[in-house]
Amino acid sequence: MKKFKKVLSTLLVGVISVTSLVFGSVSTSAASAKDIVAKALKEMQNSTSISFAWESVTNYSEMATREKTGMFVSDSKMDYGIIMCTSELEKAWTHYAYKGKIYRKAYNSNSFTSYTNSDYIEEQGTYKKELEYALAHLKDVKISSTSDNYYTISAKPNWKNSGLKTIYLTINKKTNRLVKYVEKFAKKTYTFIDSNRTYTVTGGSGTYSNICYGDMALSLPDELKGK
Repeated sequence: MKKFKKVLSTLLVGVISVTSLVFGSVSTSAASAKDIVAKALKEMQNSTSISFAWESVTNYSEMATREKTGMFVSDSKMDYGIIMCTSELEKAWTHYAYKGKIYRKAYNSNSFTSYTNSDYIEEQGTYKKELEYALAHLKDVKISSTSDNYYTISAKPNWKNSGLKTIYLTINKKTNRLVKYVEKFAKKTYTFIDSNRTYTVTGGSGTYSNICYGDMALSLPDELKGK
């Protein structure tokens, strides 16, 4: 009987220890996920510019799904990129965005066309600022998986009318830098550029991958300065 009690006592101690480890790891993961994101935000804020590959798959209520791909460089004042989309009139174009203005030059054109971004928000005025804003306004932040080199973190947007359902972050363990950002679209109505007409996004996703960090600021080409 004494031997049985001793074995039972040992088992109970083991169960309590495992339980403590499980619950302890959950709380630690929740806390460290926020710390990891905070460090990633600081790294991005400390960089002058970022570059990345971009892909968007967008579902609409008024039109067919559109797929866009591109490459971008972005700082706190402007965006520069090359975009391709077979559903758009230009098919492929050079893109600049600066202070609520969008400039597009089709691959077969010699000049830019200027548009006003009707949905422009200063806090999220460039892709770099948009990512920084997202990193600073997250809730339900969790580590969903880890590998030797990266954390994968899931979260939800913590700002009104975000147009997003879920956000996924891939962060380098060694550098603390965000290297991939995926956003899942929620239903939201937007305004066409240079128009009062609206359209409604019903789903899809946007992906920023191979994010790199730079120390050089962007500037508009001479033909766009003053426009």
